[in-house]
Amino acid sequence: MNLHANSILSNRETKKLNRRLEILNAHKHFPNGASDRQIKEFLGYDDMNAVRGRTTEMINEVVPKLKEIGHRNCLVTGKWVRVTTPTFFSESAPIPEDLFAKMMKTDLFA
Repeated sequence: MNLHANSILSNRETKKLNRRLEILNAHKHFPNGASDRQIKEFLGYDDMNAVRGRTTEMINEVVPKLKEIGHRNCLVTGKWVRVTTPTFFSESAPIPEDLFAKMMKTDLFA
């Protein structure tokens, strides 16, 4: 792999990490959990796929950063949708920003 290909790969991974951080931070504004559409709208994305993939990844990790807490009808589409929330912070005990950044950069056993 040449340097250019490595740079492209690195840029993709950085964008992916940044999107994951944005999604996790957006959940702080939804103390009762949020649907993918709520997160999409809050972050101003045009496409649901900007949120769904990263959300699913964070649910399926060895040490999950998000968890499904239930389902509800979407106010926009009327469909039955998942509701997620972070696994590691609450309003009463927010995670420090430096620890939050470290957690996002590492995955145990990954």
